[in-house]
Amino acid sequence: MDTATTIAGRSVPWNKGKLLDQKPPLRLKEIWAIRIRLQLDHRARELALFNLEIDSKLRGCELVGLRVHDVIQGSQVSARAIVMQKKTQRPVQFEITEQTQEAVAAWVQEAHRQPEQFLFPITAAHQADADLPRLGGVLTHGSGSALQCTQALEEIRMPRPMRLCVARGIQTW
Repeated sequence: MDTATTIAGRSVPWNKGKLLDQKPPLRLKEIWAIRIRLQLDHRARELALFNLEIDSKLRGCELVGLRVHDVIQGSQVSARAIVMQKKTQRPVQFEITEQTQEAVAAWVQEAHRQPEQFLFPITAAHQADADLPRLGGVLTHGSGSALQCTQALEEIRMPRPMRLCVARGIQTW
C-alpha cells in the first residue's frame, strides 16, 4: 500500500505521528545557491523574479502583475518602488538592492520590455510552467534544476521568501 500501512486489519495514515508544519524559511546559503545556479544557467527572467521576490516580499499575484514602469524610471531600475496591494488596497514600499537592479535591468534588456508592459509576462515559452499544479515556484529534482514560476502564488500560504521555492532539496551545493 502506498499511503497507508495495514496493522491488524486497520489502515494507518502515512502522516500519523509526524509533525506537519510549514517549512522553515530558506537560509542565506540556500538563497545564494539558487541565485548562483540561475546565473550559471543564464536564466535572466527567473533570476530577476527570484531577487525581486526576496526584496519586495510581495505576494505572487502582485509580483507577476508588476509593470516595467513600476520598477524602472527612465532607463535605470529605481532603488525604491511603491506597489498597491490588491488584497489590502494599501501601498507597499520596498527597496531594490543593487543585485536585483542588475538582474531586472538584464531581464528587461533581454526581453525588450516596454514601460507599459508586464515585467514578467507568461509567454508561450513559459506556458509549461503555468500548467504546474498551482505552486509558486518549484525547484525540480532529478530532471534538472529549473526554477519555474506561475501566477498562482497567492494560493500558497508559506513564510516569505519561500513562496518561490517550495521544494528545498536543490542539488547545487
